[in-house]
Amino acid sequence: MKCLLLVATASTLFATSAHSQFEWGNTIAGAPVSASLLTKENISPVTVRLNDEATGGCWTNHAEVRSYAEAQLDLAGIVAWQEPSVTDNDYLLQVLDIEVLAGRNQNLCIGSAVISLKGWGLWSDNLEYGPAWITLAYGQFSMFHGENLNRYVLDAVRDFIDARLSNLPAK
Repeated sequence: MKCLLLVATASTLFATSAHSQFEWGNTIAGAPVSASLLTKENISPVTVRLNDEATGGCWTNHAEVRSYAEAQLDLAGIVAWQEPSVTDNDYLLQVLDIEVLAGRNQNLCIGSAVISLKGWGLWSDNLEYGPAWITLAYGQFSMFHGENLNRYVLDAVRDFIDARLSNLPAK
């Protein structure tokens, strides 16, 4: 297991997905992260953490999303850590946070999925270095559907891992 050493640079990435509005970014405390420091070896192992802020039955497939995210990480060549309890103080793990915020408006579920890869790194403000809990990759999907958002959350996880993590260099 490795701890990441990350230093801010001056580029930010944005993209749009076909089925939803999706904002990309790599940041440390609001400053962009050098993509060259992100490798599959450096970010492994990754654990999946779910945060359900959905109401009205808009997101119900938690176990399926966790299993799917772990399988997608493995397919991408990133070690998925299946430890059930992870906190922001676990220095040697990166966390794939999947947060769904949604609610029902009449018969329509409306919401978003915020997916981010977070971990401990070394942050610099050009004067001092220090440990920081940082966001390594970020994506936000807006979505709506009559029944629930289950399928769209799975799509968001797949799109995030495919676009942001699967093409990282191995080392």
